[in-house]
Amino acid sequence: MRRPMTHVITMSVQLSQCNISPKLLGVFPNGTINEYIDSRYFNATDDLNPKAVAVLAQKLATFHSQRIPIPNSPKLLFEKMADFVTDKVIESFVSGTVGQQIRDNNFRVQELDPRAEMSWLLKTAKQLNSPKVFSHNDINRRNILVRKSTVNNNQELDIYLIDFDWSNYAFRGVDIGQYFSSWCHKEIDFGGGQFPADHQMLPFIDAYIAEMCKIHGNSYRELPINSRKSMTKEAKPKAEIRYNCYRVLKSRILEEYSDIH
Repeated sequence: MRRPMTHVITMSVQLSQCNISPKLLGVFPNGTINEYIDSRYFNATDDLNPKAVAVLAQKLATFHSQRIPIPNSPKLLFEKMADFVTDKVIESFVSGTVGQQIRDNNFRVQELDPRAEMSWLLKTAKQLNSPKVFSHNDINRRNILVRKSTVNNNQELDIYLIDFDWSNYAFRGVDIGQYFSSWCHKEIDFGGGQFPADHQMLPFIDAYIAEMCKIHGNSYRELPINSRKSMTKEAKPKAEIRYNCYRVLKSRILEEYSDIH
């Protein structure tokens, strides 16, 4: 279930004041009107641009540091997603419309048991003991806007996050992992690339930690839970079964971390 409109408005106002999102200009019963940003979606080229990666990491760190006055749902996003996998969905997945599409297109996803995979994801996420922060929860490329401008003959780059219908308090690794799930994919939605290796994740994670230290002080990086190692580990279970990199990444997680099973 999506957030009530009053919560979305509250988020939009606070996030726009922090220059994380476009300014809120108006409200109507079923939506909002926000400032127009002449921009494009974050893409694979940006993933290899240290400046763009750093700006995105800084914005996400600021986002995660917000204390938004909305109810802190007792049910985490992973648990809500598990609720979607009903008997009716499973039936369609195996023998209904979804199953027919899988067979017609020779998809291999049918080899997975969605319920078992969601159960594993939830268990693994809880094992990691990732801090709970205010999370976007839908940080796909269509919700990351890149604006370039020229200031004093210098090329400037800024990033805005949009669409907070799913935003809530959740595990820190949720947003970080979703970003890496589409890392360097040429497609805007659900591409076919691999999840990055640990060293390829570090430019983003280092910029995220540095920004968190600016916000919360240098003691932030001194905690083991805020280390590079911890964040790369937290990010991996967020690949989810909707991403093509899921199967290979799950095997990699089980091989790399003896404490996860």
